[in-house]
Amino acid sequence: MTSQCCFCVPLKAGVVIVSLIWLIYGIYMVISNAINLNDPEKYDPDLRNVNAFQMYSITIIVLYGLMTIGAIFGLFTITLANTSNMLFIYTKIAYVILAIEIISSVMGFIVIILFSSPILLTYLVILAVFSITISVHFAMVISAYAHRRERKETATNDNKLDVL
Repeated sequence: MTSQCCFCVPLKAGVVIVSLIWLIYGIYMVISNAINLNDPEKYDPDLRNVNAFQMYSITIIVLYGLMTIGAIFGLFTITLANTSNMLFIYTKIAYVILAIEIISSVMGFIVIILFSSPILLTYLVILAVFSITISVHFAMVISAYAHRRERKETATNDNKLDVL
């Protein structure tokens, strides 16, 4: 397990930063896809793939809406309910967020192939590799913090039992 986020940030601060990044990114993706949903001609002037584009946008809005809710839960957990049980739930949510990143990348590949844009496909591949790699690291950071918190709680409980 890791002991720091991005090799220099303490785990707790890293979990807060990760949650904020996911929150901002999730809100951005929901808003930008909602705007794109209203103007499909911008990406498909002859409207031959408008149904695929609309389905993609709606799916992305739902997936990143879930990501936003997960990030809000993470911020709540880290600031108010900082227990190992809640952090383990957030760890599972982080893995769901990672799955959302993978699913949205695959969907993006399909949509870009439909629109026949090799330049965008190259851009999306680079972005997907970066995004998925970062999300894997972020999920590992959250998991490491949950395990560290559990060890600390166990040690505290053991010390209380020794005093009795």
